[in-house]
Amino acid sequence: MGETRRHPLTIGMATYDDFDGVYFTITSLMIHHRQAMQSCDIVVVDNRPDSSHGKELQKWVTGHVPNGQYFAFEGVSGTAQARNEVFRRASGDAVLCLDCHVMLDPGVVARLVEYHARHPQSCDLLTGPLLSDSGKLVATHQDPVWRNGAWGVWSIDDRGRDPGHEPFEVWQQGLGLFSCRRNAWVGFHQDFRGFGGCESYVMEKFRRRGGSVLCCPWLRWTHRFPRPNGVPYQVSRNDTLRNYLVGFEELGIDPQAALEHFEVLGQGRATVATARQKSTAPLRVIGNSRLGSVRMRGGPIANYHGCEISAAVDEDLRSKCEVIFAVKNVANPARVRKNCDRLVYDPLDVFSSDSNGAGAIDYWRQKYRQLRFDDILATSPACYSLMRDALPDHVRVHLVPHHSDPSIHGGWYAADGPIVYSGLQQYIRSGLTNIQRACDEVGRELITGRDSKVLNGGSLSLALRLAPYTSELYRSCKPQVKIANSIAAGIRCVATASPATTSMYPNVTTVANDFDPGDLADAMRIALNKRQPDGECFLANDYINAFDRILGSRRITIYTAIFGGRDVLQEPAERLPGVQYICFTDNPRFKSKVWNIRYYPPTSDPVLQAKRFKILSHEVLDCDLSLWLDGRIQLKSLNGVFDWIQTDLAFQRHPTRCCIYDEAEHCKRVRKGDPSMIDRSIARYAQAGHPRDYGLWCAGIIVRRHTRATAQFNQRWWDEITSGSSRDQISLPIVMRTSSATVSSMPRHLPRTIIRPHTIYTDAPSRQRG
Repeated sequence: MGETRRHPLTIGMATYDDFDGVYFTITSLMIHHRQAMQSCDIVVVDNRPDSSHGKELQKWVTGHVPNGQYFAFEGVSGTAQARNEVFRRASGDAVLCLDCHVMLDPGVVARLVEYHARHPQSCDLLTGPLLSDSGKLVATHQDPVWRNGAWGVWSIDDRGRDPGHEPFEVWQQGLGLFSCRRNAWVGFHQDFRGFGGCESYVMEKFRRRGGSVLCCPWLRWTHRFPRPNGVPYQVSRNDTLRNYLVGFEELGIDPQAALEHFEVLGQGRATVATARQKSTAPLRVIGNSRLGSVRMRGGPIANYHGCEISAAVDEDLRSKCEVIFAVKNVANPARVRKNCDRLVYDPLDVFSSDSNGAGAIDYWRQKYRQLRFDDILATSPACYSLMRDALPDHVRVHLVPHHSDPSIHGGWYAADGPIVYSGLQQYIRSGLTNIQRACDEVGRELITGRDSKVLNGGSLSLALRLAPYTSELYRSCKPQVKIANSIAAGIRCVATASPATTSMYPNVTTVANDFDPGDLADAMRIALNKRQPDGECFLANDYINAFDRILGSRRITIYTAIFGGRDVLQEPAERLPGVQYICFTDNPRFKSKVWNIRYYPPTSDPVLQAKRFKILSHEVLDCDLSLWLDGRIQLKSLNGVFDWIQTDLAFQRHPTRCCIYDEAEHCKRVRKGDPSMIDRSIARYAQAGHPRDYGLWCAGIIVRRHTRATAQFNQRWWDEITSGSSRDQISLPIVMRTSSATVSSMPRHLPRTIIRPHTIYTDAPSRQRG
């Protein structure tokens, strides 16, 4: 049987009771673009296949269209899901998606094939100028204005008048025609229904994945708008509003403008409430939440995406979703697979409850036949290697180590503390006698416990894999959570040697599986004398970042730093799914339902310690976008600030001053900083020629895109601060003026915040000198 021919371009269209539109669009392609169409195929997705139009269309496409394929799509009514199906059915390297009543300017197909051949790795979305029926230019793009139930009004950029002009970026264009590489398609939200609300969503999604929305002046098209008999499907503003709200919720865009616009059009609060209620998260977490390992692994993802861990029972799978994240045991695997477009599986130690005795390779093949997952997580390089050998090539295997318990911080280590073991007693019982004798030999008490709290105050921890952890599967794939917890607590560890252990943590001290008390005691002495940690700490937010990379999501972090007991941690008034909130602090007593508390031991200068986290964001965060808030600032609402920023960094202008020389005098007057240090810095800046009234910006709120230029800006700013300019608002304009990074000034309402006075945290621990 011969191999299916691969075309460079698939031309696809979705239709609903419109035989005439499809007929004339495809006929025009076959007649007016005859030569170029020889290297293209055509996909027609019919959203109403049982109608008279649908039945006739199927016969015509399959019988008269060369390289044409017809697909019935009855599941969901609406333009978004039918267009998703076009990309799913397409086989070409690139896709041109058309409305089923669009015609193209001569030469467009050939030029589009050539363009994609010259840009084989492009992540851009291509659009083009809309023409009238007589060929006159109507619009090159849409501007971001709300009008008549849509976000976007037609507009003309003069660069689009010349078909020979280079492509240029636009905010948005109508979706009657658009093109991209098939593998670059970002997809419409699975909850979109009906008509409308799609353009701004999908084009913003392309930008967030690193692409651009380009108007190609030669990609010219005309669209049939007159419908004497009306459109055959229902056009409802309720659907349009709902689509906007669903999309805005996913992207973190403030929906207020949409709500106000549709209320003016007569869509009342009841409609708005219904639209919100119908919106569902794009991701669902499935697993047995009674298991601690499932809560520890799936909990951060569920919390991050604003959902709960649910069992895979019928009521949890009422509607299809974009992604299901399944953890460990999966009930109803066939139903789970059917109810998502993408299944990501984190098996953890699922094999501990399976008794089939299969070898490692056979086990993972059996698991794939059962679940048919698209992605699977491995917790060690050894496990990754086994999975890669066992699974089909199209399954994506990701190395994602087991993260440590979020309640642990690096202050738990005690040099004279006991030797500790966290785990269930039945799993160490077979080796408990030898373990106790080894502890006696090194003169340390042994303390065991069910959870990670037993690590607090320990000097050495144990991660011993005894019976029944003796099979290849266990030794190569068992998650190394005990070692991760030890590293997070700052405690050295002794582990039994296994592929999972040594491939993930090559520096950890190991002992043979059949150790005797003397062997273990020797390993304990080596570990107790170590000065370097056993490995890099992998935290819950690192796990979330890894998951975002798997999904291709934009990674956003809001962060603050509070050191020296200077402030009380402010809980955000708004918490958005898909956003991480991190507080760096030297106070282990901080508790929060929103902030992820990251403890760091105190040093002698709490102000400089906090400032380091503030300035060097590229060293302390792993994300695409970040928002810094000083400790006394409470976040009310992001208000779309991450959608607004187009530069590398953004600051708010100072409300009363515009000059570093005036700021220096103010700082000395109110005793902020060392006056002599301020004078030396100002003299240096004046000598270097920094102009008066150049500008002054507040440094309490900073929005960053984490680019290379931003990292260089951060480092230059930190160098200024540590070389004598401790007042960051004074040195900030110096760096702005001389840096290659792009910087913009934020409006005062981006984001919405409350700035509270500095307060002393009365429950702060006493400070130690570092």
